[in-house]
Amino acid sequence: MKKKRRPTRLAKRTLRNRSIVREISPRIAATVPKDFAEARTNISDLVRGSAIEIVGKLIELAIDGELAPAKYLFEMVGLYPASAETSSKPEESLAYTLLQRMGLPPEPEGLGDENLGG
Repeated sequence: MKKKRRPTRLAKRTLRNRSIVREISPRIAATVPKDFAEARTNISDLVRGSAIEIVGKLIELAIDGELAPAKYLFEMVGLYPASAETSSKPEESLAYTLLQRMGLPPEPEGLGDENLGG
């Protein structure tokens, strides 16, 4: 007789996802959209209603060492890559500090539009 194997983490996640789909399916079937705009609205409502749970699961996966959910979460909140809002001020950069200590201006001089040739 063959020994039953324990389900892997992926198999457990797949089974859990299938049960979630079964729970959501009756709600979706009850409201068949008339057009794509209504379909987008329905999907948007479903996602909005589950957003906290979805982010919670993404955080759990990221903590477990999954790279993709962690990267997505960092990008979603603007942590990585640094945007103009989240990046450090130029006055706090190493280049700015070195220019200051060497007595050089932080912005190049004499490179205005009038000097661009022609």
